[in-house]
Amino acid sequence: MKVLIVEDEKIIRNGLVNHPQWKKWGVEEVREASNAEEALMLLLSYQPDFVCSDIKMPGMDGLQMCRIIRERYPDIQFILITGHDEKEYLKQAIDLNVVKYIEKPFSPLELREAVYKIGSQQKKEEAGTTEGQEKQQNTWEDSYIVRKLKQYIELHYYDPSLSVKSIAEYIGVTPQYLSSVFKDKTGMTVGQYMVDIRIAQAKKLLALPHYKIYEIAELVGYKDCDYFTIVFKKRTGYTPSEYRDKHENIE
Repeated sequence: MKVLIVEDEKIIRNGLVNHPQWKKWGVEEVREASNAEEALMLLLSYQPDFVCSDIKMPGMDGLQMCRIIRERYPDIQFILITGHDEKEYLKQAIDLNVVKYIEKPFSPLELREAVYKIGSQQKKEEAGTTEGQEKQQNTWEDSYIVRKLKQYIELHYYDPSLSVKSIAEYIGVTPQYLSSVFKDKTGMTVGQYMVDIRIAQAKKLLALPHYKIYEIAELVGYKDCDYFTIVFKKRTGYTPSEYRDKHENIE
């Protein structure tokens, strides 16, 4: 992919242009413009996949520029950045169908989300899918975010501090985006999956009589044994002790 950075503040522009993660995110070429007029001139010879632009700039602002670009180059996507929390900007950004509207100061994770979203959309378009095949195909989120999340939980279920936030930090997305993608692709929340893994491990440990109930609770990530019992019964219909007795009777 290719990107055009449009930012009048030199320090911010240089930081974006020289961001070390662009190639990792799939962006092969980065060019820059210090204002909207310069950007429109550059677009005559340079066709980026998306424009990452500030909104408030001297002369023509970012929104006006994006409207012109949309008319001339309808396939170019937009990521808009602003330091002004004004609803009118957000409304106009929605009307322009921007990929992401980011407020300063912003996290690199927010930028990464937007870039991955653009990349994912391009892959779908290149594959010639309609909106209904899209629902069936394995998207980038299926193959990366969901897979990474499941792997991380399966390896760290015993950690009582495990949370959506800690998993999101590991994968490199925001907690809100992680939760949304996982729910959309699996039909369940991250918390529900975490409980499923912990209860599944607890069942295995309950089959081993030398473990006490409170030890099992700790081994699957619950500091409070009473809370573990409540969660276990809600999921299985049995308390841990009842489940162990039932298992022993079957044996």
